[in-house]
Amino acid sequence: MEEEFLIRDGVLMEYRGEAERVILPDGVSEIYAHAFKFKNMSSVTVPCGVNVIGKGAFCGCKNLKYVKIAATVKIIRESAFADCAALEEVELPDGLERIPPAAFYDCKSLKKINFPNALKTLGGGAFNSCCSLTSVTIPQNVTAIGANAFSQCFALKEIILPQSLSEIESGTFAMCIELKRIEIPKGVEKIGYGAFADCEALEEVVLHEGLYEIDSSAFENCESLSKINIPESATDIAPDAFEGCDLL
Repeated sequence: MEEEFLIRDGVLMEYRGEAERVILPDGVSEIYAHAFKFKNMSSVTVPCGVNVIGKGAFCGCKNLKYVKIAATVKIIRESAFADCAALEEVELPDGLERIPPAAFYDCKSLKKINFPNALKTLGGGAFNSCCSLTSVTIPQNVTAIGANAFSQCFALKEIILPQSLSEIESGTFAMCIELKRIEIPKGVEKIGYGAFADCEALEEVVLHEGLYEIDSSAFENCESLSKINIPESATDIAPDAFEGCDLL
């Protein structure tokens, strides 16, 4: 029903309904900040015509399991789907270039997400604490992955990183306790503070020539790490970069 949606000049300001499945009405171009916050729907379809999903728009929707986002959406703002504990699958639009900080923070049930090929940046903490996510393949156009982007993804076993990266930022994959092997792309020059700290199952790390810095605690407490090649270019290695790696 139209009265369920408070819309002003094409901006959906607030959702007042209690439907289990929500399909936004025609004529909406933007979903305002916190418009659906703490609502109880299980699925949402964001239709063509919507360009912007606002900050925290669906934050805390505890029963939300599935989200389909139309191709017209170009901007998703910070924490848009944070703390959606039941969210299992998200279909992102093909043209999306940026996933903002904390976009899917603490989405504990998230198992599957399609990263569009147009994607260029992943914000800090974007998938922090998504502890059901098992495999991640980052598209080749991505040039930046923010700090703690995949921290505490406890089930994450496989990560494929793009050659376009120049840095692994601080805490990016910290506490990914199921991760056993990682290859750092050839273009990466720096591995940041605590980037792989507490990855206790990590056994092998593949590094390439061109890497020059391994920051403090980068591989701290990777207690299973027994195989790593340090390239000659890596001249700046923090004294505690491998602290607690007793098998090295």
